[in-house]
Amino acid sequence: MVLILSVALVIGLGWYTWNSYRQFKMIQERDFRLQELAGIIIHLDEVLTMSARMAAATGDVRWEERYRNFEPKLDAAIKESIRLAPQAYESESAAQTDAANIKLVEMENQAFALVREGEREAASKLLLSGKYQEQKGIYAEGMQNIRTAIKGRVEANLQAQRRRVFAAVAAIVMALPALIFSWLGVLRTVRGHLAERNRAEERLQARYQELQTLQEVSQSILSSLDLKTIAGSILDKAMLSGSFDLGNIRLLSRSGDTLEMVVARGYRDTETMRMHREIARDATSGQFTFREMLFKEPRVEENVPACEGLRTLKREGVHSAIIVPVRAEEEVLGILQLGSRTPRKFEPAEVRLMEAIGSQIGIAAQKARLYEKTQHNLERMRALHEIGLASSSTLDLHAMLNVLMEKIDILLPYTAVLVWLVNRENGLIERAACWNLNEKEWKGRSLSDTPPLVKAAIESKAPVVARKVQTDPRTLDPEFYRRHGLVSYLGVPLLAKGEVLGVLVFLTREEHEFTNEEVEFLSTLAGQAAIAIHNSQLYELSELSKEELELTNQRLLRSLGELASLYAALTPLDPSGSINQMLEEVIDRLMEATGADAALIRLQDKGTEAFICASQRGFPSYYLERVLAILPGSALDYVFNRGEPIIAADIAADPRLKGKVQLEVGFHSCAFLPLKVGTEVRGIVHLASRELGYFNEEKEEHLMAIARQMGIAMENRELLDETKKQAFELEKASRVKDEFLGFVSHELRTPLNVVMAYTEMMKDGMLGEINPEQEQALGKIKRQSNELLSMISNLLEVTRIEAGAIIVGRDEVTLVDFLDELRSDSRVPLGKELTLHWDYPSDLPVVRIDSEKLKHILQNLINNAIKFTERGSVKISARCLPGAKAVEFEVADTGMGIPKESLPIIFERFRQVESSQTKSSGGFGLGLHIVKRFTEMLEGKIEVDSEPGKGSTFTVTIPSESHQSEVNG
Repeated sequence: MVLILSVALVIGLGWYTWNSYRQFKMIQERDFRLQELAGIIIHLDEVLTMSARMAAATGDVRWEERYRNFEPKLDAAIKESIRLAPQAYESESAAQTDAANIKLVEMENQAFALVREGEREAASKLLLSGKYQEQKGIYAEGMQNIRTAIKGRVEANLQAQRRRVFAAVAAIVMALPALIFSWLGVLRTVRGHLAERNRAEERLQARYQELQTLQEVSQSILSSLDLKTIAGSILDKAMLSGSFDLGNIRLLSRSGDTLEMVVARGYRDTETMRMHREIARDATSGQFTFREMLFKEPRVEENVPACEGLRTLKREGVHSAIIVPVRAEEEVLGILQLGSRTPRKFEPAEVRLMEAIGSQIGIAAQKARLYEKTQHNLERMRALHEIGLASSSTLDLHAMLNVLMEKIDILLPYTAVLVWLVNRENGLIERAACWNLNEKEWKGRSLSDTPPLVKAAIESKAPVVARKVQTDPRTLDPEFYRRHGLVSYLGVPLLAKGEVLGVLVFLTREEHEFTNEEVEFLSTLAGQAAIAIHNSQLYELSELSKEELELTNQRLLRSLGELASLYAALTPLDPSGSINQMLEEVIDRLMEATGADAALIRLQDKGTEAFICASQRGFPSYYLERVLAILPGSALDYVFNRGEPIIAADIAADPRLKGKVQLEVGFHSCAFLPLKVGTEVRGIVHLASRELGYFNEEKEEHLMAIARQMGIAMENRELLDETKKQAFELEKASRVKDEFLGFVSHELRTPLNVVMAYTEMMKDGMLGEINPEQEQALGKIKRQSNELLSMISNLLEVTRIEAGAIIVGRDEVTLVDFLDELRSDSRVPLGKELTLHWDYPSDLPVVRIDSEKLKHILQNLINNAIKFTERGSVKISARCLPGAKAVEFEVADTGMGIPKESLPIIFERFRQVESSQTKSSGGFGLGLHIVKRFTEMLEGKIEVDSEPGKGSTFTVTIPSESHQSEVNG
């Protein structure tokens, strides 16, 4: 019976104990879950609040996405908490908490809407307003009350369960000592529960500390735009949160190849900090060399001395370290490195916190770089605007280059800048200007050729980069760059209207990789500079032409003046009078023309061979008596026997004048001129002046001309009359030519160039925005100006051809490339029903020829064909004539054609076929004349076949093995 009772008691107590244990376990699990949910709710609420504030601060829509991702998680946690402890949410405080939560969500959604509308400042004010903070306080207080209520309820349940457990233990102790073992298990469970609860509280406290640290990091990001300041603040907080001894933040350079130190703390040796600048990518594969950056995962090393790598940390005595990738979304921007000089373990929560801080650093870096990029772009736009204004303010090339250099120096300080320009006259590439470099030394150094880097930019019409110019094989003078500490090179071609004017070179004093963005910006700057240089060169060219024309005019005026004086001396000759009468008239004119104070004409008597005084003015009779005879060795003897003049600016100092009798009369300067008839000296003209230096060597030609003309007059008076007539015609022609050239140069070409330059500037928008109607009007001005400039250029070209001033060049020309370029430049005007057909093989030879003249020939023929063909087609073809060793070019059109009787005159100057279309097309009739002359200069020939109403065909044949010489055409 006792045994049965004992067994029954044991079974009953065992069931009671097991049931108590099971209920205690359920309460324990629910308690742990409720505490965990409380921490999750607090954490998620902070995440939502931080996301809303970051969205308002940065304007980045990704923060709203983050908010929407975490919002359902918070709702699920609250619902689960209500399900596990519904009593805690039935109080009035819980209702207020729920209402506060709803208001917070509404204000946060309102803030997101403001951000999407671009009202970031209003959104920030809303989230920092007193109303928001009030609801935030109500929500926090309510959640704390709920947490307290849950905790109290759990404590009450645990207390009741403890009583039941203690009752069961008492019964077991009294009934069955064997149940002690069961109580030991119960006690162990209680102890585990308490320990687990303490650990949960520690985890919750750590999580709260993590959130606090992340919130402080977020505040640091919002408080400044300076990356170094933000990074320093974040690093301080990270080291403080984990009690680290050493830390650094390294970010990728702009090129993305190198890790550069941004901020560091706790280093003992500054040399170690310098060693942290490392190559981050493999040069071959382009992948990251740091595994933290490659795999985008943190690396934990609890025994640094025993691991591979981390040599800088080992130098600093670090024992444990954690390396975290700095990320912004999926982009890796650098690494965060933290170390402790004492051994330690890293908990997963600590690693997660450092990983979150790394992401925050990435956001800060991205934000700072975006701000820096925006500011840099603003500076570039401002600099381009200022360069544009400065370049348009002057047309002087050197002044413009100085302005350009000053603006570049502001934008890229300490960068050396070189300007190479193509000389328009000889085609050579010359050094024009430099900045932040000794210009005298740069221009003074002797080079065997144009630097290949400069040539490459000109030939390719594209930027050329040399990362290390001192060792680059294309560098012509590496010692110069080493001496001046110039490392990286960028050469940008100066392009204006498709023409390369030169190269703009940028040289850095540290190794620098020019990014695509930098190259694009500097190319834009070079394009703007090229336009300004082009305008300046046009201005200089016009000024030079003006100066040359003025000098020519001065020479012509002086020659005409001398010629006029010569004519004035000979004009009054009376062919009907005697020789003495003629000489009397000549002597008066001679003195007037030369300005002499005295003049004497001595003639040789053929019968006696004595010299007689034929006519004189200004000499006293006693002087004439003393110099009547010509003594051997005298000046008169010298002039008579040698037939050469004596021009004495100073009679007293001239050794050829030995008697010095003229000084007694008061003369200080004189001229003795031989008077020839044919090749025989027949007399002497003696001119004297009281002014010292009046007669000098510069007047010799003029004086000898007068003497020659007097000889001619004496030999043939009829010829003198003809000479006077020719002189009059020459003077008239010279005056007309002078007036015409002056008109073309001053009244047409110079202002026309200015009109075209400003029209181009206005059309390109350099002087302000223009509407479509203005752009159309400017287009018409430009076309008409080009037509007028073409006519003037043709007129001057013909003048140069007739004067023999055209030089035929010789260079290697690839005919296929030449025709391709000509094809790309040829356009059909709008409104014409006309098509261009090109027909030429791909195996045309390379010839040595003047490409500019060949281009002028074909371009003129094509333009004429287009001009005189309203509809139909124009065919341009080329073929090689192997037997004749020549190349034949043909331009055929379906236009109006040329009458047969007009074909012989179409290549003459100022001749045009008479028709209504030619009159409307304008021109001087010089185009085909120039084409024919250029063809002859290239040792070729031109033929034409035409029929009115069916079109014309012009055929130009040029030798493919030209023997042309570089002489005047």
